[in-house]
Amino acid sequence: MTNELQNTDTQQETLMKEINQGERNIRQVDWVTFLSDLVKAFRIMKTPVSSIGWAWALIGEIDEPTKRMDVLGLWQDAAPQCFPTKEESDEFIAHCDCLVRINSRLRNLYIRESAQLPHIYDGEYGDKGLNELAMIWADNHVTGDDLVALASEIHRSVMEGMRPPLIEQVLLSSRNYNHPVFDNIYDFSRYLFLAESFRKFLLDGKANSDAPMTFVDMKRKIRNACFEEYIRMRLAHIETEMEDDNSLLLDPTTDDLYQELYNHEKSVVDREFMFENFRGSQAYHDRWFNGRPEVLQMMKYFMDYLDWKMEHLHKNDKSKVIVNNGDYVAGNKITGDVIENVAAGGIGKQVIYGKQESTSSIDETKHQKANPVKEDKEELFRFIHPHVTSDADRMQVHKEIMNLVRNFPLPEIARYMQQMRKENRVYLSVKPELMFDELHRLGMPDENTPGFTYKNFTNYFNVK
Repeated sequence: MTNELQNTDTQQETLMKEINQGERNIRQVDWVTFLSDLVKAFRIMKTPVSSIGWAWALIGEIDEPTKRMDVLGLWQDAAPQCFPTKEESDEFIAHCDCLVRINSRLRNLYIRESAQLPHIYDGEYGDKGLNELAMIWADNHVTGDDLVALASEIHRSVMEGMRPPLIEQVLLSSRNYNHPVFDNIYDFSRYLFLAESFRKFLLDGKANSDAPMTFVDMKRKIRNACFEEYIRMRLAHIETEMEDDNSLLLDPTTDDLYQELYNHEKSVVDREFMFENFRGSQAYHDRWFNGRPEVLQMMKYFMDYLDWKMEHLHKNDKSKVIVNNGDYVAGNKITGDVIENVAAGGIGKQVIYGKQESTSSIDETKHQKANPVKEDKEELFRFIHPHVTSDADRMQVHKEIMNLVRNFPLPEIARYMQQMRKENRVYLSVKPELMFDELHRLGMPDENTPGFTYKNFTNYFNVK
């Protein structure tokens, strides 16, 4: 934040403090005038200040995250009348979305985990906001997709030839969830290294430090969580490419996707390690950067991790081979069927060219007693992840979603479902309108309910 902003004592700041103290009702404020005056003031400053910078500073005057989100929503409604161009208005609305996601995260930490501010910034301008960010990005709260999103934001800034304050990149990072920008492990490792370095600065109370970035070893669980997120996004991209490749004879399998990823990444890693043979050359000098040795090490760790993943792809395969009087019944796993005590002369159930054919000498009545079938007329949540195979687990996912959409606000619904996605319990890569209708079917309040509009849904779920 600039000194010019730090020294600005405005009526707007006073108003935000009054709202925090309960002296002003947010529904009775003329937010169009409020924002218009701010836009005019910041446009004439000698040092430009981004809208997310001053929005974050002002919204921080309010203590309660939920009230902050309400105010941010009102700012978004007023924005089209306050900015000189539609592009600037749209950018401000998108910046507010990022702040909403941050405050939704804070609300969750305060309420569900009783998290405490670290209080490592004391007496500095904006120290309250920095402490809150430090809490979100702490070792026990940060996730792999958080760091990958921050790495993506840093990469975006470099590609656009911009160098915004790093704290602004943290504030904006959530717009990169589920939007991959990396197509090779070399670039990913470089920017992940920068993201982790800044996270360490933030947690150490040195977010405003001008010290050069230095590599610090990532905690193993955090590092591997970042690898998992990168692999997930790269596999999704590869799957899309292979689905459109009509030169392939058959649909790609999971093994095919992993092998394609491995081949691509290995060529990148081999290239970078081979380049080490040219040390001392001008070409090597031109590509050198502080931290390259550590990035190479991270790439090596990634390939080892990918090797491990590929070796364990089928570790949980529950398909069975059943021996019967010296013969065996083999084939693809048949979900929902249990084959046991096959009678002499029976062949059980086999899968032939994708079709199931069954013959058995087992008494039908005994079979029904051994394997009761419960007819459940209730249609389960339609986007349960294929990884969830047992009926009990599928019903649990269904009930969790129903309880979630009927009792929690939209930011919490989005946050919880994103966590379920990472656990391979739900599948969210569908058209937003389909998911919107499905959640309504399970009891989510209709669009006329404040906070549950389709626009808010797409913002919180970060879909386009």
